[in-house]
Amino acid sequence: MSARSRRPTRLTVSNDLKSCCMSSSSKAGVFPSERDTFSVRVGARKDALTYDVEAMLQGGKTLTGKDVEAWFLGAEATYQLQGAWNPRLGTRFEFGSGDKNPDDNKSQTFDPLWGRGQSFTPEFGYSNMMQAGVNLNVNPLPKLSANVGVTLLQRLSRDDGVYSLAPALMRGAYEGQSRDVGVRTTTRFDYTFNPHVSAGFLINHVKAGDFLKETGSNEDLFYTSIFVTTRF
Repeated sequence: MSARSRRPTRLTVSNDLKSCCMSSSSKAGVFPSERDTFSVRVGARKDALTYDVEAMLQGGKTLTGKDVEAWFLGAEATYQLQGAWNPRLGTRFEFGSGDKNPDDNKSQTFDPLWGRGQSFTPEFGYSNMMQAGVNLNVNPLPKLSANVGVTLLQRLSRDDGVYSLAPALMRGAYEGQSRDVGVRTTTRFDYTFNPHVSAGFLINHVKAGDFLKETGSNEDLFYTSIFVTTRF
């Protein structure tokens, strides 16, 4: 199948407050449909507080004729603390809708359309997922940053499953009853060599929750990754 999209239109409201809107449609992925996505994003900084909020709505029709009624909401805030190593305390929430009734005429599972590397969801996708976490970022050296975070993972709807970032269905809705997917703990280091080159090291661990234990393999997830970023 093929996918097509229209370029997003951006509107700058002020120097520290921005919003953007996007409309796109897709026939690709695990949710084949004619799907329009509308997005609004607002971010600002006031004294020590920085925040960023994004909301999306999806409408359209699936190839089987169901009405698409999906949504996504994400919010992130950081607070600059006083002290050595420039500490910043942060919190982040992401909610991607899930289907409430697979037998009705609605498709309510959020489709992210395209995955994003090194995202907040390294092993699970946005679809039918609530992620709520806190993190602490410090700079022990001028060019080195370190971040430690803990995130709670839960299904939004018990009538929908768990998806990967691709997205692809990993565990079916009725294979288990619990909403609890797990708890993610991450540690990340980033080093900036110059304005054009940086490198990072990520450690990720997910303690399996009740839903994973009910639906098959329930081993904790653990992996590390090394990555290099270039900017031109």
